[in-house]
Amino acid sequence: MKKVSISFENEKVKVVFTEKRGGKIWIDDFLVLDRVSLKEFLKTDRAKRFYVTGSFAETINEVITVPPLRGKSLLEFIKRELKRRYPDVEDFIVRYNVISKKDSGEAKTKDILVTALPVEKVDELLYDFVQNGKDVPQFQPDILSVFNILPAIDIPALVLFIQEQNRILFFIYENSIHMVRKISGISREIDDFDIQNINMTVNYCRQNLRLEPELLFVVGKQKITSNLFPLIPVATLLLKDVEFPKTEHYKTKADEDYAEQEDIRNMLTLPLSAQFRPKIGNFLSPSYALYRGIKKYLDLTIPFFTLIILVVLLLTFNTGRDILSYERKIKTLKERTGDITAVFNELRTLEKKKGDII
Repeated sequence: MKKVSISFENEKVKVVFTEKRGGKIWIDDFLVLDRVSLKEFLKTDRAKRFYVTGSFAETINEVITVPPLRGKSLLEFIKRELKRRYPDVEDFIVRYNVISKKDSGEAKTKDILVTALPVEKVDELLYDFVQNGKDVPQFQPDILSVFNILPAIDIPALVLFIQEQNRILFFIYENSIHMVRKISGISREIDDFDIQNINMTVNYCRQNLRLEPELLFVVGKQKITSNLFPLIPVATLLLKDVEFPKTEHYKTKADEDYAEQEDIRNMLTLPLSAQFRPKIGNFLSPSYALYRGIKKYLDLTIPFFTLIILVVLLLTFNTGRDILSYERKIKTLKERTGDITAVFNELRTLEKKKGDII
């Protein structure tokens, strides 16, 4: 099965073409575009379905304490709280996971980590896809996309996602995200500043979350220039079921900066992560979800109604042929009836003459 995924990363847009064969994802091709080139690409490319992720500055990650609510009531409470903290945002697309539950006397509350995006931002990004007749079944911010490709582990762990000079540190435990930190790095490599931030985050988890990270997953460029070491062991994220192309073959397809300073595996991790099943939820806006639903309904019903119309036309045609046939038969019968009447009248005349003679 062929898939195309796109990641928005600062001013660059990465497009990856994959195909699943023999239980593995094979990368057939990839492109690195700017925002202007993306619009032209969407106009000319034949692919109809795109899986989208990206590093969006508008992504919100907040810990919120909520009362014992569920479903729609809980979602409305979260949106009211976000609106209080971010009054300039009109509406939010919200996904969350529970961090901890509290029981202080009669008051039962729980802490949740909320990931949210402004609806306006999502609609803005999806607009070009809609304009060019492309379908987007899945849309997620980078943190949740990276979370999707992490292996199942039963120990507390930190994840360091490196993207050029930007870093995202998030703490996971029992298949939930408990904390997110966004840091601006000094270089493209892991240096003293990064090690210090990692160690500070480990201590924060110990003191504030009462959980001690036992492993650090590094997603992205893994070269360490520092003489310091993190307080916990480091593991590299390996996408074992993905077959990457050789770097040398694609040096002309990516810009020189990427070809020289990043290998293909790290460069394509984020767009590839867009193809994995969401663990926490999809971020399609309500209006786009409605648009997809209506379009899907029309795609299914239009051929059905077209078939009905063709059947009715065929029946009408056949009925019309039958009517013409009946009309011809009636005309023939009328002609034959006229002949029979003439013969009958002739017989009556002969009978009358016969009576006169006798």
